[in-house]
Amino acid sequence: MKQFIFLILFAFSTHIYAQNKTRVLELGASSEASIGVGFGTFYTIRPLIKWGENFTSLHRFRLDQASINLANYDDQTYLNINTGIFFGHEWRNLISDKLYFVHAPEIGLNYYGGTNYSSQTYGAHYRFGLLYKANEKLNFSIETPISFEQNWSSNSNGSSNSSTNFSLFNQSNLLTITYAI
Repeated sequence: MKQFIFLILFAFSTHIYAQNKTRVLELGASSEASIGVGFGTFYTIRPLIKWGENFTSLHRFRLDQASINLANYDDQTYLNINTGIFFGHEWRNLISDKLYFVHAPEIGLNYYGGTNYSSQTYGAHYRFGLLYKANEKLNFSIETPISFEQNWSSNSNGSSNSSTNFSLFNQSNLLTITYAI
């Protein structure tokens, strides 16, 4: 697992170094966006970065989840760590004056580790949606994915399992805001 993360980070840093002609750099945040009536808070904000030579074709890197939870239940302490990263490429096709169709394949992984449980999920997503270019610097988008994922998990009693999932619009939709610097 550590070698895989190191390899991804090395490839990412090498790719950024090779992009000395970068003309567009966008920093932003994304959050899960529910479709329909929902209940809950709007605090699952995740950082992302997009870069490339022009506005219509950008590389993207986003942190999917990052949390640490410490709970005490029935005199037992539980620690859980959850994190994920995704890399991809985004294309933007003009629909009207400030509205773009966005589509973006991406690959990545999620890791969940706890006191008595661990899970790794490797996934490939194809995200598509709409982007609104508010001005030369500020963009808003909403995206929904088609996903293929493989999960391996194990717990402290020695049992383990794996699953393969294919879903249409079942993973989180993303509501994203970016600012070009």
